[in-house]
This record gives sequence, structure tokens and C-alpha cells, in this order.
Amino acid sequence: MPHDALQAIEKIERTLAIAGRPMTISKIAKKSGLHYTTVKRYVNLLESVKKMPEISVVKGEGATLVSLETARNMAELPEEEQIKVIKSYFPSLDSEGKFLVGLMDRNAIKQTVAVGLRKSPLVRKMLKLHRIAETADRKFYLTDLGCKIAKGAKKIYG
Repeated sequence: MPHDALQAIEKIERTLAIAGRPMTISKIAKKSGLHYTTVKRYVNLLESVKKMPEISVVKGEGATLVSLETARNMAELPEEEQIKVIKSYFPSLDSEGKFLVGLMDRNAIKQTVAVGLRKSPLVRKMLKLHRIAETADRKFYLTDLGCKIAKGAKKIYG
């Protein structure tokens, strides 16, 4: 009787797990209730899959990226794939990102070109996170970290 591949593989794995020891294909077939040929076919398939390069799957909202290379983290993905994943989780720029990009657009990237801002909760938060710095005359500019974040946001969101 033909079996769904996933069900057959699950039965083989469950049979091996219960036994807790290596088994012949004949014994797996007998214990699992699968036909000998079915067990042999899926054992061969599992053996082939082990020899293949790892498949990496990065799931996001609206995008699933599949790669033959093992991607241990986002930094190992190609840049265009990183952007797709980021945009799938964060479809638009948040208020903090907009604020930093706004400062960059105003060229507030160093102390000598700092801009005047009202000390809102967002400004206080950005100061605390070291995204911006304050001058002695209460003007604000992007820190190196703030510049990096703003540049990245502009690259991703335009």
C-alpha cells in the first residue's frame, strides 16, 4: 500500500526511536507495519539527503527564503535577501528609524552641524540609546551608531 512520504519517514523514525538500537530494514518493516520496499526506498532517500548540502530556510511574513548554503545568521545571507527578510518582518520604517533618517537628511551628522530639537520622549530615548548626542547649546546630532542605523534604514526603505 503506498504511503505518504512524510508519514512513512515518521514511522521509520518512530520505530528506530522506540527500539533505541540499529535495526535491519526487514525488522523496521515488520515493527512499523510498512512494506520492506517502502522502508528500503525511504532509508535510501534519507541517506541521499544526508549527503546533500544543508538547506537553509529563513521564514518571514510574506517571504520564505530557501538556500543551499547554511546561513547561521542574517549576516551570512546575500544583501538582497537580508533586505527581503527585514521588509517581511518590518514592512515600513518605524518612528525611531524615521527620526534618525530625518536627522541624516538634515545633515546633522556631527557636532558642528547639530540641529535644534524639542526634547521629546523620542529624543530622550535616542540619547539614552546613544543614537544621538547633545551639544552644550542643546542641539542634537547623530552619533556614529545613529549614522549607521540611518544609512541602513535609507538603504532598505529608500
